[in-house]
Amino acid sequence: MNSFSYLIVPGVRTGWIYTSKSNINKLSIFSYFSLGVANINEGMISSMIDTGKLDMAIKRIKKTLKKRRDF
Repeated sequence: MNSFSYLIVPGVRTGWIYTSKSNINKLSIFSYFSLGVANINEGMISSMIDTGKLDMAIKRIKKTLKKRRDF
């Protein structure tokens, strides 16, 4: 489980869970899968993934954090 908030913008409260299909069925009964996250956030994230912009953002963040670490 993780969130996009540190990758994109702190206000984006959309996350993901990486698990097996059997666990998805088990987890889907919990209400936190439908907290009413704004569709615009989901659309923005989907677009960033599809266009490769999320990968570019991750590379930029890694570079920035590496500079800070090695300072």
